[in-house]
Amino acid sequence: MTTIKARTSVVTLYQGDYLDRIRHIERQYEEALRSEVRSPRLLNEVPASVTLADEHATLVAEAEATAVNVTLRALGRKEWRALVAAHPPRDGNEDDKQVGVNEDSFKDPLILSSIVDPALTEDDLDMLSEADSDQLYLLCWALNRLPVDGPKALRVLPQNQPSDATSN
Repeated sequence: MTTIKARTSVVTLYQGDYLDRIRHIERQYEEALRSEVRSPRLLNEVPASVTLADEHATLVAEAEATAVNVTLRALGRKEWRALVAAHPPRDGNEDDKQVGVNEDSFKDPLILSSIVDPALTEDDLDMLSEADSDQLYLLCWALNRLPVDGPKALRVLPQNQPSDATSN
């Protein structure tokens, strides 16, 4: 007997100021690389870019360790239709009319209905920025409403075989 499983996807929510700090180190790293090209260094001197790369790796590891990975699932047809019916578009609202729901009242229930892990509450959603909330909502929408192409096989060249471009 075939078992159908809902599609799932994960959104990573980074905590605190990690992303800002990481971007800051990345800018410093790029500047250090440019500076190192222009200026010679002493023989035993560790390039600033190496030190910054180490700092970056450490900070990325910290960010990943504190990040919250939210797994979302596509809803079944009946569950989706019931949720849509409970949030009809507002009269005169063109945005609602285009998507077929009252987006203001629909977003949080869709997200909460779609969460697989971790268990989040409405209060948890209220702690999210609008950007993080929208990221969750848009993925929930995509899981339920956007068609998906199946995976495609990669075209892999056999080892030690010249490609068409080099076989002339």
